[in-house]
Amino acid sequence: MDKLVKLHKDGEKEHEWVKESKFPAEIALAAHIIFVDVRHRKPLSTSKEQPDSEKFKEGLEVFKHCFKPGSCTHTFSSQTFSSEYGPPSPSYHSITGESIIYLDWKLIAPEEKLCCYNCASENIHSELIHEKTNFSHNKTLFPLWTGSGRATPVILMNYKCEFCNSRYKANDGELLTILPAHIRRMHPVKPVCASGPFHMTTDLAEDLAENVMTCANADVVSKRLYKKLGKSCLSSVKTHPSQRPTANYLTVDEYLNHQFPPSGKRLKEACDAASTSQLTNYRHSRDKRSVREIQSVNTSKTDKAAVDWTFAVAKNYDRPGKCFTMNKGEHHCIFYSCMTLSCNLLRAVLSLVDC
Repeated sequence: MDKLVKLHKDGEKEHEWVKESKFPAEIALAAHIIFVDVRHRKPLSTSKEQPDSEKFKEGLEVFKHCFKPGSCTHTFSSQTFSSEYGPPSPSYHSITGESIIYLDWKLIAPEEKLCCYNCASENIHSELIHEKTNFSHNKTLFPLWTGSGRATPVILMNYKCEFCNSRYKANDGELLTILPAHIRRMHPVKPVCASGPFHMTTDLAEDLAENVMTCANADVVSKRLYKKLGKSCLSSVKTHPSQRPTANYLTVDEYLNHQFPPSGKRLKEACDAASTSQLTNYRHSRDKRSVREIQSVNTSKTDKAAVDWTFAVAKNYDRPGKCFTMNKGEHHCIFYSCMTLSCNLLRAVLSLVDC
């Protein structure tokens, strides 16, 4: 890796693409090394068997070595230093503990069929065909934000439907939702969160949703990510000199490459998109399900009374019988007081109705 970094810094034309990468040069070059070793020719159709060529077998062996069975993530382990390996590498040290994801479903789960989501919605069975990965096409990496404050680069296979010409990235929510759950879980992103120019891991998305729900403030999560990014940079700077290196460590600008966590506004937009996505097991968005559960309690002609947690009681109900509304206050104590008062009032009214 040090040789590639040096070539990049020397301005070699072959590595000019690194300057355009949104990731630090060391991470981009590490992705390049893995991609070159795994690269292989594959059949256009995803329904065909894997090729039997020596080149494909070599690439598959490298893939299995880097990405263990049941995983599409490779983590760069700590480097072992000894006299035979030479002095510690500042380039490799800067990515120690970081991960890279290679998402090619026919390499991860070759037996699984990849079908078009749009065609399946119309009861049409149409399997996808391979296109290029995002890295082989234009040397780009997709950012997957984690709770560590640094984005994980993702190499993505692109697919196309021959029937309707729909195109899918390997991490599209529509493609993820049609995969079996045990296959889909290898990529740590929920289908409802798999949209937009960046994605969030399941843990980060749940943390964000909880903060937005309780205090409607995504800035809290954004600031937390910035702090963790700063701490990881500081820790990396401290641990490198203790290994007696012979080369200077990266500058802050080289370590970060101006790649910072999403702002609170962008996180809120991503959270809103997830809450309105219908890529759920029950095919209703989280917002729609909440509305249906809270505001649309079914009543029948035999029901004498109902309770609704809304202001528009008459709008939600159009059936004979009595309907009451309850509102909770700012604090839990007020909420319980209102509950007690409302329940007592309801019991009193029901007793009158029974009479």
